[in-house]
Amino acid sequence: SVFDMVNKSALDQIRSINPHQLGDLLEAPNAHIHLFVEFDDQKDAYQRKQVKRLSKLVVKAGGVFRPAYTPEDQERIAKKRQSVSTVLTKHHGQSKAVQVAEDICVPVSRYVEFLNKANEIYVACGLVPAAWGHVGDGTVRMHPVLDLAQLGDRQKLFKLSEAIYKVAV
Repeated sequence: SVFDMVNKSALDQIRSINPHQLGDLLEAPNAHIHLFVEFDDQKDAYQRKQVKRLSKLVVKAGGVFRPAYTPEDQERIAKKRQSVSTVLTKHHGQSKAVQVAEDICVPVSRYVEFLNKANEIYVACGLVPAAWGHVGDGTVRMHPVLDLAQLGDRQKLFKLSEAIYKVAV
């Protein structure tokens, strides 16, 4: 029912804004991407079977896997997913998060390719490529921190949005 992600750049940005917000919530703080998967089947046996299959896939890919069966563990994971709101609501002087890529949808089969190209575009513009979204339906969100009162940042915004949408198409 849920297949979401937050990339390392977003988590790094959150930690720079509020170093204590994530605390010890990140089992693998240097992972390039954090995936959140939730199964909604009512049968515990089916969920455990799916979790076991997912665990094997994650380990095979070299990732870290942490299941959440208890409400406390589920709350820890929810805090990680919801921490992105820090990027959206925190002002950095005159700068703030600008909705450049809000719910861009790309084919799931090209999701990683899009993220890699978007990362290159952000870095070329001198911006943090913080990204999060719903992997299951191919949705990506990227909000660069810009001061739109500054001509240079407005120029970055136009260059960035044009390039991001071109890659998405």
